[in-house]
Amino acid sequence: MKKYKKYLISLAIAFTSIIILSLILCILNYYSIISYNLNTILKKLIPIISIFIGNFYLGKNIERKAYLEGLKTGIPYIIILFFLSLILDNFKFINILNYIVILLFSSISTITSMNLKKPKE
Repeated sequence: MKKYKKYLISLAIAFTSIIILSLILCILNYYSIISYNLNTILKKLIPIISIFIGNFYLGKNIERKAYLEGLKTGIPYIIILFFLSLILDNFKFINILNYIVILLFSSISTITSMNLKKPKE
């Protein structure tokens, strides 16, 4: 279980950030602070930003093969989002492209985070 702890924490951070960012977007939309077009764009960017935040944490805790570690959290994240979109009945084929971008950013964020950490002396 200890082996999977960093992946679960990364996914928890990603889903927590998606909830927080969605609440902020909802408040901004409720008070008409942002336009409809910006709201549509931000709805697509929130999952990408949240997986970036979650995997940035993961990258700080790994030593090698960051792209694989990013895929290990990106794939379950996408599967959960896919099933949520099926349950909520708003799945469209354009979402597949969005899932591929999320998977790409999952690996990129882990690689970036691993390369930014200070080397051990």
